[in-house]
Amino acid sequence: MKSEEKPPLRVSGLPLSGKRVLTFFPQCASPPSTGAHVGLWQRLESYQALGAEVHLVAPQATFPKNARWSPEARTFTEAKGVKLHLGPAHVGTVDFWWAAAWQVAAKKIGRVVWPRPDSIYYWRPQLFAFWRRLVQSGQFKVGVVNYANWYRLLPIAQSMGMTTVVEMHDLLVEQFKSRYAVAGLHPRTPAQIAAYQAAEARCLGMADLIISVNQQESRLVERALGRPVLTMPFGFREPATVQKPIPVDILAVGSGIEHNKKGLRAFLQGAWPEIISKRPETTMTVCGGMGEILTGNEPGITRIRFAPDLAPLYAGAKIILLCTVSGSGIKVKALEALSFGGCILAHEHSVEALEFDPGVHGEVVHDLAKASPVALELLRNDARRKKLQAACLERFRSQYSFEATLRQLRDALTPLLDRAIK
Repeated sequence: MKSEEKPPLRVSGLPLSGKRVLTFFPQCASPPSTGAHVGLWQRLESYQALGAEVHLVAPQATFPKNARWSPEARTFTEAKGVKLHLGPAHVGTVDFWWAAAWQVAAKKIGRVVWPRPDSIYYWRPQLFAFWRRLVQSGQFKVGVVNYANWYRLLPIAQSMGMTTVVEMHDLLVEQFKSRYAVAGLHPRTPAQIAAYQAAEARCLGMADLIISVNQQESRLVERALGRPVLTMPFGFREPATVQKPIPVDILAVGSGIEHNKKGLRAFLQGAWPEIISKRPETTMTVCGGMGEILTGNEPGITRIRFAPDLAPLYAGAKIILLCTVSGSGIKVKALEALSFGGCILAHEHSVEALEFDPGVHGEVVHDLAKASPVALELLRNDARRKKLQAACLERFRSQYSFEATLRQLRDALTPLLDRAIK
């Protein structure tokens, strides 16, 4: 989805007016190219909307590629009103060689696919020193860390009286289970999973405020810690009316992760041939990396590797197909579909973290390979599609709009900041 160019909404008299927020994110996120990047920017704009001066700390390295901030990325970030601080992580640093040595020893030899958040893999002395210098010199009031594995930054912020926030975009223990499965290694034992979950909870518990995007994951952490977790999805601004929609029967958008490819593959192998046989004129557009599974010879299907603006496609689609079949957190593409008031046909996992009622806000299937009857009915029934679209947009405005989530963030931060002042 194309980034909005209008300045962030600002409201006077809110808890962060005149205050500085320092955020850490472990990779280049400008311009946003993944769900995690989109989520980060939604949050940064929320802090700005609450009156804050926002600063972003990130590692700067040539390798891995996603840690390299190009001049264009830096310009994009600062044009958004965010002050960027790039920490040392290049080949000549201790941090780089520590991570590289761990990769060889643990990943290659020990076959550790997904390290625990309290693993020494995340020990970064130069990053910690860089963060400490900023904290001590910047008069920051709030420190925000993305993901539990960077919890070591929280005590540094707290030592200067800062209110701390940890964003669990998704539970790492869910990634722990799924990454080993995708790698074809032995399933994790219940004891290993429980140990990972307990470690993650301890790391999250270091922060004053824990924010989750998924109600189910919030409850898991609440039970482990015995304290509340704020469930707050990413807040999207409602898109402007699209002047020239691009007509397409079915639109599928997603990155190249296996969770998306698996669902799309099932739909193409099982449902698509039946749809084409019964409705030969049906068209489908696949956007993003998950389209890598296409051969280019599929009838009726167009692949777009990168669309600078997805809005005309979302606005012109009769059905928005959500293909994610596993993973954790909340699915950004599901939120995008909601924001456009789309007629959604989803695998059940794609919408499980949302307040999404099957048959009311869209249609949900257990197996995308068997989705052809539902898809054909939606394509033939204009009235049914319009009813689902209206309900979808209503749910977005009440639960997932930028304004709705901004109120949640304001209400959660206000008492914490008041307590810090006292």
